[in-house]
Amino acid sequence: TRFRNVTGVQTCALPISRRTDYVSALVGRGDALVALDREAEAVEAFEAAVSRGGGRAELRRRLEVVRFRALQRTIDEARAAAAAGRRDDALRSYRSAIGAAPESAFLYRELASVERGAGAVDDAIGHLRKAIELDPADLAALSELAVVLEARGDVEGARRAYDAVLSLGEIGRAHV
Repeated sequence: TRFRNVTGVQTCALPISRRTDYVSALVGRGDALVALDREAEAVEAFEAAVSRGGGRAELRRRLEVVRFRALQRTIDEARAAAAAGRRDDALRSYRSAIGAAPESAFLYRELASVERGAGAVDDAIGHLRKAIELDPADLAALSELAVVLEARGDVEGARRAYDAVLSLGEIGRAHV
Protein backbone atom coordinates (compact mmCIF):
# COMPACT_ATOMS: atom_id res chain seq x y z
CA THR A 1 0.00 0.00 0.00
CA ARG A 2 2.94 2.33 0.55
CA PHE A 3 3.69 2.28 -3.20
CA ARG A 4 0.06 3.05 -3.98
CA ASN A 5 0.19 5.98 -1.54
CA VAL A 6 3.31 7.40 -3.17
CA THR A 7 1.58 7.07 -6.52
CA GLY A 8 -1.49 8.72 -4.98
CA VAL A 9 0.57 11.71 -3.88
CA GLN A 10 2.02 12.02 -7.38
CA THR A 11 -1.36 11.50 -9.04
CA CYS A 12 -3.01 14.15 -6.85
CA ALA A 13 -0.25 16.60 -7.71
CA LEU A 14 -1.13 16.55 -11.43
CA PRO A 15 -4.61 18.13 -11.22
CA ILE A 16 -3.40 20.50 -8.51
CA SER A 17 -0.61 21.75 -10.75
CA ARG A 18 -3.17 22.44 -13.49
CA ARG A 19 -5.90 23.90 -11.31
CA THR A 20 -5.01 25.01 -7.78
CA ASP A 21 -8.62 25.26 -6.58
CA TYR A 22 -9.30 21.54 -7.07
CA VAL A 23 -10.35 20.71 -3.50
CA SER A 24 -10.83 16.96 -4.04
CA ALA A 25 -7.27 16.58 -5.32
CA LEU A 26 -5.92 18.53 -2.34
CA VAL A 27 -7.87 16.33 0.07
CA GLY A 28 -6.65 13.20 -1.74
CA ARG A 29 -3.09 14.46 -1.55
CA GLY A 30 -3.53 15.13 2.17
CA ASP A 31 -4.90 11.64 2.76
CA ALA A 32 -2.01 10.05 0.85
CA LEU A 33 0.54 12.10 2.81
CA VAL A 34 -1.06 11.03 6.11
CA ALA A 35 -0.78 7.40 5.02
CA LEU A 36 2.93 8.04 4.38
CA ASP A 37 3.37 9.56 7.87
CA ARG A 38 4.14 12.95 6.34
CA GLU A 39 1.75 14.91 8.54
CA ALA A 40 3.41 18.31 8.10
CA GLU A 41 2.92 18.15 4.33
CA ALA A 42 -0.60 16.77 4.81
CA VAL A 43 -1.46 19.79 6.97
CA GLU A 44 -0.45 22.06 4.09
CA ALA A 45 -2.65 20.12 1.65
CA PHE A 46 -5.69 20.16 3.98
CA GLU A 47 -5.18 23.86 4.77
CA ALA A 48 -5.10 24.58 1.03
CA ALA A 49 -8.31 22.57 0.55
CA VAL A 50 -10.07 24.46 3.36
CA SER A 51 -8.89 27.83 2.03
CA ARG A 52 -10.15 27.00 -1.46
CA GLY A 53 -13.70 26.45 -0.36
CA GLY A 54 -13.51 23.00 1.13
CA GLY A 55 -14.38 24.33 4.56
CA ARG A 56 -16.76 21.53 5.48
CA ALA A 57 -16.83 20.73 9.19
CA GLU A 58 -15.59 17.18 8.56
CA LEU A 59 -12.57 18.45 6.62
CA ARG A 60 -11.77 21.02 9.30
CA ARG A 61 -11.89 18.27 11.95
CA ARG A 62 -9.58 16.11 9.87
CA LEU A 63 -7.19 19.05 9.53
CA GLU A 64 -7.13 19.51 13.32
CA VAL A 65 -6.43 15.80 13.88
CA VAL A 66 -3.56 15.87 11.39
CA ARG A 67 -2.18 19.05 13.00
CA PHE A 68 -2.27 17.31 16.36
CA ARG A 69 -0.53 14.21 14.99
CA ALA A 70 2.16 16.37 13.40
CA LEU A 71 2.69 18.22 16.68
CA GLN A 72 2.87 14.97 18.65
CA ARG A 73 5.41 13.57 16.20
CA THR A 74 7.53 16.73 16.55
CA ILE A 75 7.41 16.52 20.36
CA ASP A 76 8.35 12.83 20.24
CA GLU A 77 11.28 13.66 17.94
CA ALA A 78 12.41 16.44 20.30
CA ARG A 79 12.30 14.17 23.33
CA ALA A 80 14.11 11.36 21.53
CA ALA A 81 16.81 13.74 20.30
CA ALA A 82 17.24 15.19 23.79
CA ALA A 83 17.50 11.72 25.32
CA ALA A 84 20.10 10.72 22.72
CA GLY A 85 22.14 13.85 23.38
CA ARG A 86 21.41 15.37 19.96
CA ARG A 87 20.85 18.84 21.35
CA ASP A 88 20.70 20.71 18.04
CA ASP A 89 17.99 18.36 16.75
CA ALA A 90 16.11 18.62 20.05
CA LEU A 91 16.29 22.42 20.04
CA ARG A 92 15.06 22.56 16.43
CA SER A 93 12.16 20.19 17.14
CA TYR A 94 11.10 21.98 20.33
CA ARG A 95 11.15 25.33 18.53
CA SER A 96 9.05 23.85 15.75
CA ALA A 97 6.56 22.45 18.28
CA ILE A 98 6.35 25.83 20.02
CA GLY A 99 5.64 27.44 16.66
CA ALA A 100 2.66 25.10 16.30
CA ALA A 101 1.49 25.36 19.94
CA PRO A 102 2.84 28.60 21.44
CA GLU A 103 0.56 28.41 24.48
CA SER A 104 1.94 25.07 25.71
CA ALA A 105 3.95 25.78 28.84
CA PHE A 106 5.50 22.32 29.03
CA LEU A 107 7.18 22.85 25.65
CA TYR A 108 9.01 25.93 26.94
CA ARG A 109 10.04 24.03 30.07
CA GLU A 110 11.39 21.09 28.08
CA LEU A 111 13.16 23.44 25.65
CA ALA A 112 14.74 25.21 28.63
CA SER A 113 16.10 21.92 29.96
CA VAL A 114 17.83 21.23 26.65
CA GLU A 115 19.14 24.80 26.48
CA ARG A 116 20.46 24.54 30.01
CA GLY A 117 22.29 21.34 29.10
CA ALA A 118 23.77 23.10 26.08
CA GLY A 119 25.01 25.96 28.25
CA ALA A 120 22.51 28.51 26.93
CA VAL A 121 21.48 29.55 30.45
CA ASP A 122 20.05 32.95 29.51
CA ASP A 123 17.78 31.33 26.91
CA ALA A 124 16.79 28.65 29.44
CA ILE A 125 15.85 31.28 32.03
CA GLY A 126 13.75 33.14 29.47
CA HIS A 127 11.92 30.00 28.44
CA LEU A 128 11.35 28.90 32.03
CA ARG A 129 9.84 32.30 32.74
CA LYS A 130 7.62 31.94 29.66
CA ALA A 131 6.48 28.51 30.89
CA ILE A 132 5.62 30.01 34.28
CA GLU A 133 3.82 32.92 32.62
CA LEU A 134 1.67 30.45 30.70
CA ASP A 135 1.17 28.13 33.68
CA PRO A 136 1.89 29.79 37.03
CA ALA A 137 1.32 26.44 38.79
CA ASP A 138 4.06 24.62 36.83
CA LEU A 139 6.08 23.35 39.79
CA ALA A 140 8.70 21.75 37.57
CA ALA A 141 9.40 25.05 35.76
CA LEU A 142 9.46 27.01 39.01
CA SER A 143 11.82 24.48 40.60
CA GLU A 144 14.15 24.44 37.63
CA LEU A 145 14.15 28.24 37.50
CA ALA A 146 15.07 28.37 41.20
CA VAL A 147 17.97 25.96 40.67
CA VAL A 148 19.28 27.85 37.63
CA LEU A 149 19.03 31.23 39.34
CA GLU A 150 20.74 29.92 42.45
CA ALA A 151 23.58 28.46 40.36
CA ARG A 152 24.01 31.87 38.71
CA GLY A 153 24.24 33.59 42.07
CA ASP A 154 20.85 35.30 41.82
CA VAL A 155 19.94 34.49 45.40
CA GLU A 156 16.95 36.82 45.52
CA GLY A 157 15.46 35.46 42.28
CA ALA A 158 16.05 31.90 43.44
CA ARG A 159 14.40 32.65 46.80
CA ARG A 160 11.30 34.03 45.05
CA ALA A 161 11.08 30.95 42.84
CA TYR A 162 11.54 28.58 45.80
CA ASP A 163 8.89 30.54 47.74
CA ALA A 164 6.48 30.11 44.81
CA VAL A 165 7.17 26.35 44.79
CA LEU A 166 6.54 26.11 48.52
CA SER A 167 3.41 28.25 48.24
CA LEU A 168 1.98 26.07 45.51
CA GLY A 169 2.86 22.98 47.52
CA GLU A 170 0.90 24.37 50.49
CA ILE A 171 -2.08 25.14 48.25
CA GLY A 172 -1.97 21.58 46.88
CA ARG A 173 -1.90 20.04 50.35
CA ALA A 174 -4.80 22.25 51.49
CA HIS A 175 -7.00 20.79 48.70
CA VAL A 176 -6.24 17.15 49.49
